[in-house]
Amino acid sequence: MKKKIEKWLIESVDNINNGSYSESVDIDEFIAFDIQDAKKILEITIETANIIKEFSFNNNLDNISITLFLELTESLVLNGVIKNEDIILKDIDLLCVPEIVIYKINDNNSIPLVEFYRSPLPFKINGLNDSISIFYKEYRRLEEMLNNEPYTRHLSFVFNNTQF
Repeated sequence: MKKKIEKWLIESVDNINNGSYSESVDIDEFIAFDIQDAKKILEITIETANIIKEFSFNNNLDNISITLFLELTESLVLNGVIKNEDIILKDIDLLCVPEIVIYKINDNNSIPLVEFYRSPLPFKINGLNDSISIFYKEYRRLEEMLNNEPYTRHLSFVFNNTQF
């Protein structure tokens, strides 16, 4: 799995440096796993995050953002920060596969969000490199708010100090 992820990261960073807007991949492209097992999804996400951290530490990634997203179930109410790892396991969206996204850092890349909540996790996740930051995010865009649609919720694993 590690070699496949590193190969994809190298190719994707090259594509970004050569003008591509963004690159993304679901981690099931690198390893097959049972998406109905929340604990296994979290374990593979942690393993992937540690691989990405090592890659980002060993390579010059100025102005490039790499983020690993772990989707959580949608909600019609703001939930606030997740309190512990058990809640993560309960809230993992079993219909979504964690995704790696790479893009050139640019202030014009953001989507306007009307209702937005972001917080660092107030606890450590077992097995995760301590230098990886994890942010809990929940948000809706304007049309989602007007239509009373649910909030999108996910964890963002962040690998350098220049991104959220």
